[in-house]
Amino acid sequence: LVFGIFFLVWLTNLYNFMDGIDGLATIQGLFILLCYLVLVFPYEIELSIVSDEKLVFLYSIIILGAGLSAFLIFNFPNSSIFMGDVGSSFLGFFLGSLGIFASANGWIYFWTLTIIWSMFLVDATVTLLVRILRGEVWYDAHRSHAYQKITQSYVKKISEKYNEESHSRTKAHRSVCLLYSLVNLAWVFPLSILSMHYPSIGFLIAFLCFMPIVIVCFYVEAGKS
Repeated sequence: LVFGIFFLVWLTNLYNFMDGIDGLATIQGLFILLCYLVLVFPYEIELSIVSDEKLVFLYSIIILGAGLSAFLIFNFPNSSIFMGDVGSSFLGFFLGSLGIFASANGWIYFWTLTIIWSMFLVDATVTLLVRILRGEVWYDAHRSHAYQKITQSYVKKISEKYNEESHSRTKAHRSVCLLYSLVNLAWVFPLSILSMHYPSIGFLIAFLCFMPIVIVCFYVEAGKS
């Protein structure tokens, strides 16, 4: 219970940290909900035999997924509306609560939950640890997460290539959103399914999932101002 509380606090905060470019937090939220839906429920759901707890879980996924899908229309780069701290913190808390609730009920395994969250979880955790080890004021605002470093790199390259500074930010945000989506679908999602089939080596599968993301974080010097 104590670990679950601390874990939920971290998931809530890191989601707020990772909401720094257009569309990314919204797309990640939809991916997490997709994983919850596929991993917890069979392909054909017989609602008459589903427990009340699972029905609440299912309706939560549907309602939040519908809201995020509509929101993404206006939040995708170049966005016209933003979540803000209140929106991203709520989303992190709610998505984290659903995941911990599913894990506590045995619907998914803990390591599966960490794999589902890995793109945000690893980036935020590595960045925070690097900032602490470097002796920086870790709770101050900064722009040194891996996704921010990658976005800044894209902005620079696109500006130099097309000489269009006004559109470079939008193109960079779209590129990063596409990159994260591809990694989630091609790497994270298959490994989350694998961890459900082989729970005895869930830790090793999670480690396998984390390592490339950790390497990229260090490569782009996440956590360094």
